Amino acid sequence: MFINRNVFLLLLLLLSSTFVYAQQITISGSTTAFPLVSKAAKVFIEKNNKLNVSVSSTGSSKGIEQLINGQVDIAVSSRYLLKEEIDLAVSKGIHLVPFQIAYDYVIPIVHPKSKIKDISEKQLRRIFSGAITNWKSIGGNDQDIIVMSRDKTSGTYNLWNEKILSGKELANSVQYVDSNFEMVEKVSRNPKAIGYISHGFLNLYVKPLSIDGVYGTRKVAINGRYPLNRTIFFFTRSWPQGSKLEFINFVLNPQTGQSLVKESGLLRVH
Repeated sequence: MFINRNVFLLLLLLLSSTFVYAQQITISGSTTAFPLVSKAAKVFIEKNNKLNVSVSSTGSSKGIEQLINGQVDIAVSSRYLLKEEIDLAVSKGIHLVPFQIAYDYVIPIVHPKSKIKDISEKQLRRIFSGAITNWKSIGGNDQDIIVMSRDKTSGTYNLWNEKILSGKELANSVQYVDSNFEMVEKVSRNPKAIGYISHGFLNLYVKPLSIDGVYGTRKVAINGRYPLNRTIFFFTRSWPQGSKLEFINFVLNPQTGQSLVKESGLLRVH
């Protein structure tokens, strides 16, 4: 069977067009930043219809792992790189480049019916390590404390582990959840529970606690008075080029991506 030359050229043109429209940026990482990044991707695609941006909510650690292994173009992380991640990347000849895209802070939460309004860092440490097991010990009802934590691949967990636990092991009774959404859902249904979330996921079904008399707010998170503030990052395998750089600049632009930051419950960097 022979193909007419004009038909052949048309097929080549169609294949070429398909390739152009199939360009894709792959992004993976932080569940906290997922609402922001997915919104930004949607708006970016609308402005650049020859691109597709795929965003996966896998957790900060998994996103960084996938970036180092060349499985994604951009990793989203709610924490700094760990030494072992830097060492692994360098051993492969990769120099990871960070971009600050937003700020955030984490708050402890309880059921709205809880008597507790304020808690100290020391009390949190003792609760999450298993030294305090009854709410009565800190002024609450006489009932067991159900402790809930983010999973260990989460950047939110890493912040909590570093700032609150200070090296102590979590109690064996701790229940792990995969996302901020799941944490809010479970704490809202259990008057005995305590957990922690990114502030952007707070709603009326859970109650935030102040820490040593300081409530988490934008002001205290930015000025450093609040102990659980952090930065949200994009990481790339080297200095980004082409559509990857365009998307990062889009997210950093005060008139485009940064306008979506507040909508997503995070704090702007620009």
